[in-house]
Amino acid sequence: MEIIKSSLFNHARLQANYRFNSGALTTDSKNSFTLTNTNSVAEIATGKFGYGADFSSNNTNKNLARSGAMGSNGERTILFWGARWGELTSGIDEMVQFQHQGNHAQYQLRYYESGGNNYLTVGRHYPAVDLSYGTPYQFSLGTDYHLFAFERSNTNSTLKLWLDGEQTTPVINWSVGGGGLAATDAFIMGSGWDSQPASFIIDDVGVFDALLTADERLQSWKNVQAGLPMIFGGGVTVS
Repeated sequence: MEIIKSSLFNHARLQANYRFNSGALTTDSKNSFTLTNTNSVAEIATGKFGYGADFSSNNTNKNLARSGAMGSNGERTILFWGARWGELTSGIDEMVQFQHQGNHAQYQLRYYESGGNNYLTVGRHYPAVDLSYGTPYQFSLGTDYHLFAFERSNTNSTLKLWLDGEQTTPVINWSVGGGGLAATDAFIMGSGWDSQPASFIIDDVGVFDALLTADERLQSWKNVQAGLPMIFGGGVTVS
């Protein structure tokens, strides 16, 4: 179900909820963190819950972004539904990225092709200092909608990704400290630090400055797959 129809909408740490309703593509339904639409991301009537944000089937420069703080600089979970326009056959899709001025780092979720296989991974970037990715998780997204939960733990110094409820890249650890990124807090959908735009439809985005529990991560899944088996991939560890 949509975040607004679940208990997550009243979560104390929900900072923003982007439903991408018709005529309100950049509107935050929870607070007032309005997005900036760069190069005409469109609305589309075939989102997961009605309308969604269409980054186009051949995205070269479109994104939706918010500059400025959205809650604390500590824990962070980005929860959203995404479906790709056709299976990826080459290149990289930088789906979601956020960054914090306070700790001078960027964090990213990407989908890419290598050697005829498709992979998901998470990455952390200290420009000119450190660039690290989790061990790739082999999975073909196809064109179906999937539920993504991208998590950064400041307490544990880890990035994690859940796909349709299951943890897929359990841990990417870091120890590098210090500066390197002179930037404001920011959140961006559809592109990232390597300027590799994503050709996705994205719907019902929740931005939390907290780590969600397993049950909370699955609130969006509940009632969507009623009567159907939940299809998971296998877990892998990363270092």
